[in-house]
Order: sequence, then structure tokens, then C-alpha cells
Amino acid sequence: MTARKTVPTLTHRRLVAESMGHCMNPSCAEDLFVTGTFNGEMAHIKPHPDGGDITFDNLIILCRRCHKTVDDQRTSATEAMLLAWKADRLSEMQKRFTRLCANFDELQNLVEPILRANLQIFESYGPGDTIAMYEQKHAMWLKFEGALIANNQKLLNLLETNRNLLHKENQQIVDRLRIHTEEFVLTRENQPNQRVNLFPTELNSIFGIEQVAHQLAPNVSALQVLISKLIEQGRFIGLDLVGEQTLTYTDEDEIVCLSLGDRPRAQQTYRNFGCYWPVTTSVRLRSLVFIYQWLAKRRCRVETESRANLVEMTIRGRLTGKADVLFCEKYCVSVEDLIDMPTRSGLVVVNLHNWNGGPFSPQATSYAQAIGVRTMNQKEFFQFVQRGFQ
Repeated sequence: MTARKTVPTLTHRRLVAESMGHCMNPSCAEDLFVTGTFNGEMAHIKPHPDGGDITFDNLIILCRRCHKTVDDQRTSATEAMLLAWKADRLSEMQKRFTRLCANFDELQNLVEPILRANLQIFESYGPGDTIAMYEQKHAMWLKFEGALIANNQKLLNLLETNRNLLHKENQQIVDRLRIHTEEFVLTRENQPNQRVNLFPTELNSIFGIEQVAHQLAPNVSALQVLISKLIEQGRFIGLDLVGEQTLTYTDEDEIVCLSLGDRPRAQQTYRNFGCYWPVTTSVRLRSLVFIYQWLAKRRCRVETESRANLVEMTIRGRLTGKADVLFCEKYCVSVEDLIDMPTRSGLVVVNLHNWNGGPFSPQATSYAQAIGVRTMNQKEFFQFVQRGFQ
């Protein structure tokens, strides 16, 4: 009898991904990572004494109890039964983790525990600040790596099935998860720090587990609609565009502090609340935050008629002077644009688009003068404020 060989690491990873970490006996389905480490066993479909090899196609993951039962009760029909288990169990597990969710909250309830489990493993045994630190934990990492593989496959199935519940930018993060999941299984034997496509941590942001320092979500219009809805529901607490760039509101009995710089989470929140219609302004948040911060540094007071209207305001100087200002951000403001704006005599309209100087068409400039509206680009606005609104 030939000596039994050790199952290759790559084959082991593929089998764990196939089973999603559960016994592949359809009547069992025991979670093989319930204690954190892998408690399953690799069973031969065609027995080793009969020439069965340790390839992916000839192995199936079972719990210890099912593995013992199969070996003790093996007959001429066992091989066909195990092949059926492998096929049927794969289909069943895919159905279990391709559940179609009615809304994002339902999806979050399924995804969040898996993400938290992955995060705990990574924080405990993942790469440290130095290679030496990582190598000290690498043996433990290998014990928990199977749980990550199984969890990643569950996550991928759930998120792919429910892509329509995610903001379009966040759907691209799911695509990165797919690439990472495939690479996690198919590359790097047991050497540390050899993967190229790492787990997209933005997934933790989307589902509110931890913030990522990304960039400001651009859509001021969506932010204004969200604030309007929160005010209507009596849930709005406050907005800070000068310091931390945060929106604070209540969610049942909890206070939510949404970082507008956590772009995946902010975009998903706008998507969940249905904030992309109606379109209320063309201004981008980065431009608006810069204006608010610039005015704050010059000790100008900003007063808005509505907390949900962030682009139309009265600006008062530190000592004297004031101006009613409406901000827009367009490549070139047309007459039609001005007609659509809530303009009135004495209003200052500022185009924050800087690539081409934020111009107004000649026709728009003439129309503005006729109705008593002043037009400025961003540079002219800064000079206007510094001159005391003259």
C-alpha cells in the first residue's frame, strides 16, 4: 500500500471555499468553523486503497462524525453517493448564501456578523507592523485562514445576489472582493505577504463596522435631500461642514454620526434613503466645504433659511457688511440655468467651477445684470468678501 500524501494547500483551500465551511453531507451541514479553527476532515470519494488520489475532484469535506460513518459503512454505492453529496451540497450552500433580501437592512443583518468575524481574525493574526511580527503570528493565521476563505465565499454570494441594494460605486467594491476571494484560494502556499489584491476594507465601511478615510462623497444634492428627510422625520441633530464634516441624526434609540469623508458609507446611506432625486444643486461637497472653511477662517457668519439648503445663504462679515449668495458649480452658466435658480435682485451668484474660471455665458451675464443679480467666479467671490462685500 502506498503511503498517504498530505493534501496540497491549494486543494484544501478550494475544498473549503466549495463547502463554505460546512459539512457537505446534505443532511448534516455542520459548521466546521464554529470554534474558530477548522474541525472538518478530507474524505476520499474513491478510497485510497483502491487508487483514489488527493485531487480536488476526489475529495469532499465532511465533519468527523459523517466521515467516520462513511468509512464504517462504505459499500459499492458509496462513491456515487459521495459524488452526489458533493454536487447537491454545493448547490444547496449556494442557495443558502444567495438569499435575495428585501432591503439593505436585511442584507446588513446577514453580512455584518460575517464581516465582524473576518475582522476579528485579521486583527488577531493578520500582518503586523513588521514582517517579524507577522511571522510570529503566521502559524495561528494558517489555522484560521480556512474560516476566512469560507466567510469570503458566503459574503461574495450574498453581495452578488443583492447588488441592486448597493450604491453603484459600492458594487465595484464587490467586484474587488471577487478578485480577492479567488486570489486568496488560488495563490500563496504558506508564505506571508504574497497576495496582491487584499480584502477591500471598504466593505466594513458600507455596513457601518468601521470608517475608512476615503474622500468626500461629492453629491451635495443628495446630502440636502437626506437632511430634508431627517428633518421631516424629526431625526436631524446637526451638520458640521467646517470641522469633522459629519452629519448627526438619530436611528431609533441610537445617535448616528455619519462621516461625509467615509465615502462608501455616505453613498450607501444616500442610496438607502433614496436621496438622488430630486436634484437640488450641482455643487460638489468638496467645493462647498472649502467655501465654508474659508469663510470660517475669516470669521464670517453664515446664515441659511433652511438647514436643508446649504448653497443659498446670507454671509455677514466679522465687523460689517453682508451679502446674499447662491453657489452653483457648472462648466458655464447659461441663461436657462439662471432662470431655474431662485434668483432675486441683489443676489450674488457664484460659480465654483474652477477648471475654466467658472464663467457665465455672455447671455447669462446680460440677463443677470437686467434682473439685478451679480455674477462671480470663485476668485472674484474671495476678493468680494475681502473687500468687505464691495
